[in-house]
Amino acid sequence: RSLKENLRSHTDIQKGNIPHFKEAEKHYQQLSARCVASYHVIDIFASSLDQIGLLEMKSCVDLTGGLVVLADSFGQSVFKESLRRVFSRHAVDALPNDVGHLTMAFAGTLECITSREYRVRGAIGPCSSLNKKSPSVSDNPLGQGG
Repeated sequence: RSLKENLRSHTDIQKGNIPHFKEAEKHYQQLSARCVASYHVIDIFASSLDQIGLLEMKSCVDLTGGLVVLADSFGQSVFKESLRRVFSRHAVDALPNDVGHLTMAFAGTLECITSREYRVRGAIGPCSSLNKKSPSVSDNPLGQGG
């Protein structure tokens, strides 16, 4: 890539002048599908005043239930506190199996089984479809969380 190319600005995005966007977005959508299939979550901790490609990586965070922390510097208090909270551990007085472990949850699934009059068409929130076909799942999905 030539160093003569300028970083894109918000006006470039609004005008559709983003030459590498579609390829990068497709790459990250494929990556997020692989992560969802293997129960991985993508969190992005970034510190930059320039472009980092967060728009292209949006599907990784949305579809895997991850989070984004973006700050001007790694030294900002909001960045440090967010990092501290993500990696917080259970207290000493927690259940014996939880003591010292991270307070995160992994590989959670939600399956809706409905009566035959109703069908699920989509979900709201940071989630991805299990791609299961059943009488409880609509043939016409409305959308996917994110």
